[in-house]
Amino acid sequence: MSDASPLYHRIKTDLLSAIDSQQYLPDARLPSEHELCERYGVSRTTVRQALGELLREGVIYKQHGRGTFVARPRPVRDVGALQGLAEALGQQGLQVSNRLHSYRELPADARMRQRLALPAGSQVAELSRLRLLDGQPISLEITWCERSLGERLMDAGVLRRDLFTMLEDECGLGIGHADMQLGAVGADPEQAALLKLAEGAPLLRIERLVHDDQGRPLLYEHLYLRSDQLDYRLRVERRR
Repeated sequence: MSDASPLYHRIKTDLLSAIDSQQYLPDARLPSEHELCERYGVSRTTVRQALGELLREGVIYKQHGRGTFVARPRPVRDVGALQGLAEALGQQGLQVSNRLHSYRELPADARMRQRLALPAGSQVAELSRLRLLDGQPISLEITWCERSLGERLMDAGVLRRDLFTMLEDECGLGIGHADMQLGAVGADPEQAALLKLAEGAPLLRIERLVHDDQGRPLLYEHLYLRSDQLDYRLRVERRR
């Protein structure tokens, strides 16, 4: 790095290198602001600028009265892979649990009939679940499906596993593909309360229509994911 680099940037880079080389492990305490000032011969303002950038990037966290610590790497969800949340995070050694928020059966409106290819007069099951990582809520998932399929999922123990796994293992249904649309929304009062966020906090919203291996729609879903607990990855190919 050039000697002309700003001092705070050099401090930041040194700390990043120490963290990457595991000199400081997750949850390890970093040197205090005073210690960093002494080490680099700089003002506290310069040190705070370096730490401030690391804090904003999620590399470190602060505890009042205790100091600054190395943050644990955030789990990553590949939204380009058709997986349930527990399936995706389980591959990273993480365990997701479920909490049933609500279940109800209601007449399918025109939009739901169109999404799920249902005839007039059909009923749908609406299943709302809270997904938790280490006991902390990370997503709210609302799923609609044909009523009898919803009943089968409930009978199979909907809190035990991902819906995809249950559809395949308990219901004998093959999953083929899903159409998804992603966007950002602010948490409404109910979502904020369930996800333990401030009202209006940013959420990633995924609208997903899941089809079986014959191309028939199975599930229509709205997924609301906390943007501060997960990182999201997507691989796309260039079309010519």
